[in-house]
Amino acid sequence: MDEKLKTFGQDAFTEALAPFFEANPRIDGIVWSQYTPYFNDGDACTFGVHEPYLVSASLKEEFPDYAEEYMHENALWISSYRAKDEDPNDATRAMEGFGPIWADIPESVFLAVFGDHVQVLIERDGTVTVDEADHD
Repeated sequence: MDEKLKTFGQDAFTEALAPFFEANPRIDGIVWSQYTPYFNDGDACTFGVHEPYLVSASLKEEFPDYAEEYMHENALWISSYRAKDEDPNDATRAMEGFGPIWADIPESVFLAVFGDHVQVLIERDGTVTVDEADHD
């Protein structure tokens, strides 16, 4: 992967997300996995970006039923599905604000910037962590 493209792309992601983080002070980060499956029941294995989760340490008390299952490094991962079902306030509003940002990014951009078979975490302070994704 071209290092300049990777750096430019990651900077563009953090810049694009800055207004979202400013508007949602209880959200600490955004995490997602992206990969090409190794097997797809005979169908073509194509690259895909999976649903993002909002990461929040302060919202974990509001989701007691999910606190252990969806905890990562002492923060709660909140999906759009769970936000709509469980929290009519902060998490739902944050997901609604994040949706348009996410939907406008082509998967080819995710692949070029972050790579394949990875989990990406972008934190409020602009830190980007790309780790190998564990998937089947």
